[in-house]
Amino acid sequence: MHTEITILLTVFAALFTAFCLLVVVPVYLELRNVNIPPGVANPWKLCVTHCVYVGISFVGQILGQLGLCNQMNFMRRFRCCIMAHKRPMPSGLHIKDLTFSGVPERVYEPTTTSGEKKKGLLYFHGGGWVVLYISLESDTTVVSVGYRLAPKHKYPTLPDDCEVMTCHLLSVTAADFRVDPRRVAVGGESAGANLAAALCQRVSKTQDGHLPSTCAQVFIYPALQMADIHLPSYQQKHSVPILFRDRVVFYFLQYLNGNTSVSQQILEGYPQISPLLEEKWE
Repeated sequence: MHTEITILLTVFAALFTAFCLLVVVPVYLELRNVNIPPGVANPWKLCVTHCVYVGISFVGQILGQLGLCNQMNFMRRFRCCIMAHKRPMPSGLHIKDLTFSGVPERVYEPTTTSGEKKKGLLYFHGGGWVVLYISLESDTTVVSVGYRLAPKHKYPTLPDDCEVMTCHLLSVTAADFRVDPRRVAVGGESAGANLAAALCQRVSKTQDGHLPSTCAQVFIYPALQMADIHLPSYQQKHSVPILFRDRVVFYFLQYLNGNTSVSQQILEGYPQISPLLEEKWE
């Protein structure tokens, strides 16, 4: 019995070591390509964050190839586990969770007792703690929209969710949230900023006069175009963590249709992928 336990422990240790090497090697190779630009306040923190991101992404890729778990789902669950621990809620905010047409939303309302109707912000995630800060510092009621996520839900599900929720919220802001409907802005970060920009274009084209327009658009490091990934910013920052150019293409395709087989063609700028750019590659 003792011999069998020893063998099992040895095999487990060998498998664990091999697995760690499978993760450590790509992380190391990735770090060799990292270029931290001058002026970054915490370069080591950025490197550590990037290492964790690459490691988790690679583990998810292995699990996906083994048929155990989808890579995106694994990364999402890992992130949720990290963020699951409770933090003390700041005073001065009333937070409530609602749902409309199957789309969840979280409302952050300042508890100040001013008689005036407040400003409003429709925010497309990520970043719950960013939303807390915005609501507190600007005395604004923030509604964070929990639109459905890729790759399970593909285009146009995400902007459809955002449009449904925005039209609903603009119609009830005054009555339900004591928000001035003429002072409602739309914003988001990264992919959320992309959705916010697309949403504003949609609403402007379909506006029939019965709903007020948003008063402002707030985009935080937005993803605004994917037709040409060889623009100067992509070339100059292609190796700046944490989102390399190839990962931008990967996430865009996950959102579009879930098919990443054309990633290399997009990276190489094939005119068959973007015909309007054909002259650039001649």
